[in-house]
Amino acid sequence: MYLTFDDGPAAGVTDKILDILHQFSAKATFFCVGEMVEKNPELLHRIKEEGHALGNHTYKHESGWKTENAAYFRSYLACHDLVDSKLFRPPYGRISKSQAKLIKKRSEINNFIKKAKPYGLASITRSGPLAMSKGSETIKDNKGKIL
Repeated sequence: MYLTFDDGPAAGVTDKILDILHQFSAKATFFCVGEMVEKNPELLHRIKEEGHALGNHTYKHESGWKTENAAYFRSYLACHDLVDSKLFRPPYGRISKSQAKLIKKRSEINNFIKKAKPYGLASITRSGPLAMSKGSETIKDNKGKIL
């Protein structure tokens, strides 16, 4: 199973996620938004220090379907400068073919919305945790809290 977390790093959320991951010796990929990285640079540093993978999630979390190509690519590049990762996940899973063509020259596009299977994917977004499940099994910590 791959653990991924989008839309951060967010104070009060990402730090708690990192604590839980550390408790279980688990690794994850954090798809970061550039604006959030600038607000929480210490969390980006902690993600790196603890050996987690990083991914680009644009600078301003724009939908590719609603954003002009040049502006979307500038947002991708601005986040790339902060995160320096070959992984990219489009916000909302929305990216045009022309945007994808530009970004594929520099990054591997990970669009979990199109690739998600009913097993083995967990993701948490800025709006809060989604229950992580494997089939009908919800994953909980050792205190019975849903992770």
